[in-house]
Amino acid sequence: MENIPATGDYLILGLIVVFAILLLLIGSMVIRYRNLQQDEQLIEQLDK
Repeated sequence: MENIPATGDYLILGLIVVFAILLLLIGSMVIRYRNLQQDEQLIEQLDK
């Protein structure tokens, strides 16, 4: 019978990396949305 390599550790590491990238992406989107709201408020104030 062939030796099957244990790749469970790599699976867990890969999932951690994927979730970290996902969290960074979501955080970036939240920051951009807040900045967009601030820009919109500034434009409304300058329009008055």
